[in-house]
Formats: sequence, C-alpha cells, structure tokens
Amino acid sequence: MASQFWLHRQALPTEQVYQVGLYAYLDESGKFHDAAGFICLCGWLSNDTGWEKFRDEWQNLQLKYRIQRIHMTEFYKECLRRDWTREQADGVLTDFIDVIRNNVFCGFAVGLDGRHFRTKHENAGRKGTNPALFAVEQILIAMQQACVMQIGPNSVPLIQLHFDEDGKDSIECYKLISKLRRKRPEIARLIGSITFADDKWFPALSYEPILARHISEGARRCAAADARTSADCTRT
Repeated sequence: MASQFWLHRQALPTEQVYQVGLYAYLDESGKFHDAAGFICLCGWLSNDTGWEKFRDEWQNLQLKYRIQRIHMTEFYKECLRRDWTREQADGVLTDFIDVIRNNVFCGFAVGLDGRHFRTKHENAGRKGTNPALFAVEQILIAMQQACVMQIGPNSVPLIQLHFDEDGKDSIECYKLISKLRRKRPEIARLIGSITFADDKWFPALSYEPILARHISEGARRCAAADARTSADCTRT
C-alpha cells in the first residue's frame, strides 16, 4: 500500500551539542491533496554547510548547461529541442544528481496509491483516514528517527521545513503539519519553522521532483501490473 525509506548519504555530525540546526527541502508529485491519485512526497536533509555547497555547485551547473530549473515533465523535451541525445541528457541529469549526493545527509520518500489507501482503511472501519496526512507523518517520523540515530539522543535537532510553493495546496499542507504537531509532540519539537518558496529562488527544491517522479512512475508500474503495493518497484 505504501513505501517509505530514507537513504543515508553522508554521516551526520557525531559530536554532542545542545541543538543542531538542520534544513529540509520537500516537494510532492501527483495528486497530493486530491487523495484519489498516486501520492509521492520526497525531501532532503542537511545543515548550513551542506546546503551552501549544494547551492554553489548547483548554480555552477545551471550556468554551464544554461538550465534555469529542472522539471522532469519538461526536462527531456528541452533536451530534444537542444538536439541532445538521450545519453547526453542523462549525463547532464547525473551531474545535477551528483551535487545532491555529495552535499546532503539523508534523503526521504513516501509513495502510495491514495485510492487504494482510502479503500483499505474504510474496509477496516477507519473511514476518512487521510493519505496525504499519512505521507507527511511518515516522512517526518523518518526524519526524526534519522536524527536520533545519527546525531545521538542527547542532541536536539531542530529542522526548518521548506516546501515548494503551490498556491492553495501550500495552505492545505500547512494545515496537515499543524494537525500532526497537535497529534505527535515529538514531531512538534522537531519542527523549528515551516516555509513555502519558489524553486526558482531555492535550488534545493529543484531536486525533489527527480526522485518524486521516479517513485510515482514506480507506483504506476505496479498498478498497471495489478500490484497493490509500490514497495518492490520503488526499491529499483
């Protein structure tokens, strides 16, 4: 029904401190607030140093390839307009992917079939369970667990959440997180702030769609094969 995982890329600081400031950039793919479709929420977590290096390296690639931002629905079409081969396009995309791999601590993704999620919960007598709330909750739990495992239980992580701004959906996303704060005190303590921004000005928001698109396509492949879980597909 759902898959959730986090990818360890780089060791978090192990020294004990009173508070560790971290920044998470997140974006969704699919019908995030229309829970009838496939839902995918992805994010990356790092500190000031990691995101500063990311920004500099990402902007250097933008200048090198004359690419303002990466949207997977348009990326390969733009490459065709430039007469790039698929191999050249994949090489450019890999260069951008390497920037995030080299500069972030952890990556997180949650993907599920919203329609199937609602049906299963209704059959279990839990009508009205919100799959979007489940996705946000699972990714924040994963972040909290990653901080405990990597930073240590005696340190206090404080994460600033940055979401890609999308009009009305941003308001709904904020409401979901506010509800989680009331429901789970450990998540409330974890979140230092919530902001919404345009990926034009925040390059870190440009990478989530690459991972989100992969997770969403995996979920659709499973549905096409009449498989009701996306776990196997999204692990490829």
